[in-house]
This record gives sequence, C-alpha cells and structure tokens, in this order.
Amino acid sequence: MAVAHLKPEEARYLVVGDGAAPQIARVTGADGKPTDAPLAGPDGKQLTLREALLKLAVDKGLGEGGLVELDADGNVVKRKQAKAPKAKAPAAAPTPKTK
Repeated sequence: MAVAHLKPEEARYLVVGDGAAPQIARVTGADGKPTDAPLAGPDGKQLTLREALLKLAVDKGLGEGGLVELDADGNVVKRKQAKAPKAKAPAAAPTPKTK
C-alpha cells in the first residue's frame, strides 16, 4: 500500500503563483453550501499568497520546515524571516476592594 511509503516529515511543497495575489478560503455559507470568502489574518485584512504561506510556515502547519521564496530566475529572495506572533498574557483579574 502506498500510504506505508509516505513520509510527511520529509515532504517538500512547490507553490507557483503571484505572491501578491489575494487569497480566498472555501467556507460554509449561511445556507449550508460551500462558498468563497477572503482569507483574512488576525487583523481582519485579506492575506496575499505570500502572507498565507508565511503564516503556514510560522504556525508549523506543514511541519518543522521553512519557506524559501525564489524569483523568476530561480534565485533565493532574501526577506526578513517571519516570527511567530507572541501570545498575549491573559488579563489580570481585578483585585477585590476591601473596606
């Protein structure tokens, strides 16, 4: 069986496209049918292909590997590495007032 030979931790993915293209996600609409909606980041802004791939890499959505971007000639594009967003500390509970 082919599944026995798959090694997801060794997988490599090649994505070809316009890094600046806005991305969409398939979601379930109010009528229960699939529909397209803008793929938005935490700030509510629609993500580009490049931003969506960076988020996937930072979130380790495809494992421990990283993201390498190539230009049209196959040269590595040097960009500042994305870092995982810092988790916000939970808000402190208000201290009870005593009289």
